Amino acid sequence: MTHNRFGAMAALLTVTLAIPAAAQDASQDGRATSLAVTAGLSRASDATQFALGGDALFELTAHFALQGAGRWMDRGAHPDAFAAELSALVGLAGTRDTMVPYVTAGVGFQRRTFDVSDASVPAFYRRRLGVATGRLGVRETFTDPTLVVGTGIDFALSRTFTARPDVRAVFVLRDGRHETVLLATVSLGYRFEHKPVTPSRR
Repeated sequence: MTHNRFGAMAALLTVTLAIPAAAQDASQDGRATSLAVTAGLSRASDATQFALGGDALFELTAHFALQGAGRWMDRGAHPDAFAAELSALVGLAGTRDTMVPYVTAGVGFQRRTFDVSDASVPAFYRRRLGVATGRLGVRETFTDPTLVVGTGIDFALSRTFTARPDVRAVFVLRDGRHETVLLATVSLGYRFEHKPVTPSRR
């Protein structure tokens, strides 16, 4: 129950922080909002799986943006995992450029469910299973805070369409320990520029 409350509070915090950024004065130069779908690979505990999700990017200045993102990982027969985060992106070039490299850092949470009888459950989670370990058909869900760092490049395919290859390390934290999840994704997005100031994106 505590894990469920933590996940709900973290999700609410992400939404609460993102809404004011989107609602700021849209008439200022450099303001834009992008909505994107994301696909790629995630790797954790020597297992590589598909990742699928989406994000919203709020450009507050020509070099600074806030991003709210969510993704599903390890689908199908593998353990279920969902992660969400709020990140700050710092562009190393202006929004007028068609190729903008950036660095990013943020916080979030990861929610992961395992069948406790599965011998492949990583040690980061197995040590927290307690008496449930080994019981057939029993599933255990963990919700943990995360720290995120990464880098990528924002490509302007046109004034409105963007592509964003991105590599991130997600550090899942609990009790002084951590598990590292590596993400390599590509996002395809649609960019709503509040005031046309980017002629190179036409």
